[in-house]
Amino acid sequence: MCKLIKKVETESFKADLLAVMTILAGDKFNRQLVEKYVRKGMLMNSPIYKKWIEEERREASKEATQIASVRVTKESIIELLEGKFDFVSKDIRKDIEAIDDLPLLSGLFRKTAISKR
Repeated sequence: MCKLIKKVETESFKADLLAVMTILAGDKFNRQLVEKYVRKGMLMNSPIYKKWIEEERREASKEATQIASVRVTKESIIELLEGKFDFVSKDIRKDIEAIDDLPLLSGLFRKTAISKR
């Protein structure tokens, strides 16, 4: 198959074909074997490959931002509770740490911030 792809004259089209071939080959062969014949540099001119990489980066960035927001919101809730009550039990800390739903945490933060002691 690589021999046929090598005959393609347009570099970006050739790189697209290699990218697709690599994905399809990955379903049948082990990763090391595929990487032996198709190197990352061979795919770099592929518009499809570039788009996939960009999408992956966006998703990773979005996920990292979500994780950071959850962590910061949890810390903020605990700090607010400590400020109001001078003490936050291990159980309450554990319960807050167990929540990973950002909208729920944001609601708890708002309620903690506006509630009176």
